[in-house]
Amino acid sequence: MNYSYMFKKANLPWLLGLFVFGALIFKAESSVRAAASHVVISQVQVAGVTANDEFVELYNPTNSAVDLSGWRLKRESESASSSSNLVASMSGTIASHGYFLVTHPTGYTGSVITDEVYSSTNSGTIADNNSVLLYSDAGTTLIDKVGMGTATDKEASDAPSPIAGGSIQRKIDDTGGHGQDTEDNSTDFELLTTSTPRNSSIIVSTPSPSASPTASASPTATPTATPTSTPTATPTATPSASPTATPTQTPKPSGFPFPSFPPFPRFTFQCKTTFVTFDFGFFRLRLPQIFCGPVLL
Repeated sequence: MNYSYMFKKANLPWLLGLFVFGALIFKAESSVRAAASHVVISQVQVAGVTANDEFVELYNPTNSAVDLSGWRLKRESESASSSSNLVASMSGTIASHGYFLVTHPTGYTGSVITDEVYSSTNSGTIADNNSVLLYSDAGTTLIDKVGMGTATDKEASDAPSPIAGGSIQRKIDDTGGHGQDTEDNSTDFELLTTSTPRNSSIIVSTPSPSASPTASASPTATPTATPTSTPTATPTATPSASPTATPTQTPKPSGFPFPSFPPFPRFTFQCKTTFVTFDFGFFRLRLPQIFCGPVLL
């Protein structure tokens, strides 16, 4: 019997389960990307209760606070042939691993308090096929952008078009905030059916780096005392005892001879079998007869 084959066959489901489990862990770990090195557009809602119920959320994945003074937030049409400033010149500071919420001044209906509003109600509203761009100055230095639906201006490929009351949200990075940036909007953003705006009161708690272990001092070796040899006493020779002569036994005379008798006869017990024949008409019957008795050897 091939026990090796039976063992492999019996353990195949376990091995397959371990392989699938490892693959799922690898996929889960590999799906979390590194954070961007700059402020990013982390969430966009283009409509809610009304067409003007919109907001743009920013996130700072860096380890330092960023002054947003003079920054510009802009929207572009689907073909990028026209644009308008949502906020011509921003103000305020976005904390390290913190958020910053920019909303429509009259149309926004969310319960989360805004950090900045559009420059005016005439700034225009964001459509679900527009692009949103963030500059660190008056419109020259582009920091981040996201194109939605069929927008022309985008990073690699468009993010999905958000639905009313929902939003597009940047995926979580390896520090726990919404700062994943692979320079591809379709890869970096996911669609939410219900938006979740965050403002400057939200700070992401990033994992602390593990402290390097402190080397322990090596123990000092304690010298081992060398044993002092003890002199061995020289044994004194003991004189051997003189051998004592063993006396020779005096022979005794032999006794009278005892008469011998002839041995008793020996017998054995044997059995002998003979057959006796009986005739009954047309039938003949043979029966055994057994004789047992002593036999002289």
